[in-house]
Amino acid sequence: MRYYNLILELGAFTVLSMLSHIKKSLELVKDDILEELPLVPPQEGVADKYIRENLKNAIEDIKKIKNKEHLVLVGPELIFIETLLEYNIHSQISISVHHSLNDESLLRLYKNVPRIINVDVIKLPEIPHNLRPDKALITAFGFNGGSGYTLIPNVNLDILNHYNGKYFGEILLINPIDFPVFSRPNGWITVRTSKYFTYCYNSFQHQIDGESHGFENTNTEAIKV
Repeated sequence: MRYYNLILELGAFTVLSMLSHIKKSLELVKDDILEELPLVPPQEGVADKYIRENLKNAIEDIKKIKNKEHLVLVGPELIFIETLLEYNIHSQISISVHHSLNDESLLRLYKNVPRIINVDVIKLPEIPHNLRPDKALITAFGFNGGSGYTLIPNVNLDILNHYNGKYFGEILLINPIDFPVFSRPNGWITVRTSKYFTYCYNSFQHQIDGESHGFENTNTEAIKV
């Protein structure tokens, strides 16, 4: 579960971004990646650029991200926090993490969070205080599972269920890679999008600088985005 453990510490889209910068070809480990991640990213930093660009679009399009005093992330997604730094956002950010995350992983997560932004890490069963719907926004990240479903890590579903009955505001879903992923890697689950999320942001930007980019999964050799 090497890649899945990284997801628990960093976030799935952050891991895809990191893998896209590895200099060695991912071809030899493609099957291993797809056992624990929905996609194999294009390399030479292409996936990193694509994901960051679409996260910027989400932040700019969804005004409530910038207007809320408190953002609560369902699991870590460090590439999102790094993108927030490019904007004048002074919100408190809480990363809600699963109770299975051990102390060593928590320490690495703390060290990887940018220090120049107001971020805390809260481990279940604890939740942030004062989750007023008018001031707080819970934000999750997932993949389009097709037919109104979203693919998320099992542990993030546990986190969402833990907030049920404790938070009555909006729950935002951001999907920065918008095409259906029908595989279900180890440790992932598909959930009905409308059941868990009040608003879903799907990226519809399929080109960056006029180039075509390919992610790979178990269903097709190359998915052009």
